[in-house]
Amino acid sequence: MGRWKPDGGLSLAYVVVLLLMGCYAGETVSEGSGGGAWRGEEVPPDHVLPPPDPGVLHSSLLIEGETATLTARDMPEGSVVVFAMSTVGPGTTCPAELGGDCVDLAGPVLPLGVAVADLTGVARHTFTVPEPPRLSTLAVQAVTLGTPNTISDMIELPIYTTATAPGPSCDIADLDLQWPLPGDDASDWVTNMYVDLDRQVGATMDYTGGSRTYDGHYGVDIDAPTFRDMDDETLPILAAASGTVIATEEGEFDRNTSCESYDWNYVWIEYDNGFNAWYGHLKQDSVTVLPGDTVVAGQQIGVIGSSGCSTAPHLHYELWDCDWYNIDPFLDELWSLPPIYDTELGLLEGMTRIGGFATWEDLVDPGDDMISAPTSSLAGVGMSMAGGTSGDVITLQVRRPDETLWVDWDNELTAAYRHHFWYWNFYHDLNQGTWTANIDIDGETVWSSSWEVD
Repeated sequence: MGRWKPDGGLSLAYVVVLLLMGCYAGETVSEGSGGGAWRGEEVPPDHVLPPPDPGVLHSSLLIEGETATLTARDMPEGSVVVFAMSTVGPGTTCPAELGGDCVDLAGPVLPLGVAVADLTGVARHTFTVPEPPRLSTLAVQAVTLGTPNTISDMIELPIYTTATAPGPSCDIADLDLQWPLPGDDASDWVTNMYVDLDRQVGATMDYTGGSRTYDGHYGVDIDAPTFRDMDDETLPILAAASGTVIATEEGEFDRNTSCESYDWNYVWIEYDNGFNAWYGHLKQDSVTVLPGDTVVAGQQIGVIGSSGCSTAPHLHYELWDCDWYNIDPFLDELWSLPPIYDTELGLLEGMTRIGGFATWEDLVDPGDDMISAPTSSLAGVGMSMAGGTSGDVITLQVRRPDETLWVDWDNELTAAYRHHFWYWNFYHDLNQGTWTANIDIDGETVWSSSWEVD
């Protein structure tokens, strides 16, 4: 937002927050939100909300009984914020503070008061809700005085509340999160990355004090085994708590294996307690909800994918409180049934491939298993694995039609892993018939596949 400094050096950044009075028949109770201030923190590049823009105002309205609180965020420290209310009616009248220079306002504008932005760029004003006590739309317009006055675009936002309904509690104790994917840890999915709690550039720390994160990571990454799960839609994304859908996107490409673009598919939900969550990297055209929809915990909202800055199909789950501070759901123990940190070794998916495995893309996007192969041909057996630690043993055996061993490979892990891939390429000999492959974990067979060689 532009600033004008009159004599004396006081920065004046005028903001008109207009409450359009009207009838609202809905019963959903929530906080109307126009975005979020990032509290001086760097915004992750794949995030749906951009960094604060000088031409954009972030604001919210909270109504409790007959009292309403307007909040403006991302304001220059010490700037003066003017709040005003508009009632529905003909004509356009602007408050004196704006010099009569307004754009397309719905009716006469009544100044409510002023506030000075604090160190965090937040200004608040509390007032009594006038009659009629129902609000339908929050219109936000940022104005900077000067010659001429600079006026931003009008932003209209829905308000899901009435004057007699309480606003969200914004209390972390009122949030109980269900895991956002079905199935089981280390067999259907695996948690790969956690929130980076060390906000120093170049330093990382997850909620245990470990390093299972990367610099500036604001969310939790939960991996699918391979792209097969996206294609077959075996891993739907589930709402972790009840709330209201704020925004969605589902039109972006979803098969990225590198950070080609920051444009992702996502669902943004404001939970009933006022916290906000993003579910990102979803499959294209898989979103099942619309902005304004109410959702309940466990309801499907999309399908896991690899849109945006992503190297493999996974869910990026990100949580922010009412003041737009990043929340780590593991650190704050918000999951009702959290997966363990040191995941036991498990097979997520086994795979076979004619021609063998040569690249990362071959492993993460293997296609269908081979069902036949010619004699003397190159083939490969691959595996998508979860967890494990030093001393765990993965065994791969490939047998000819006569049951004799052709491949017998023991892989003993020497470190702890989260999500890891292994493969073994080999050539068939001249034996025709049914070949088989088995994968064992610590002596127990967990996967088997067969194909015909002719």
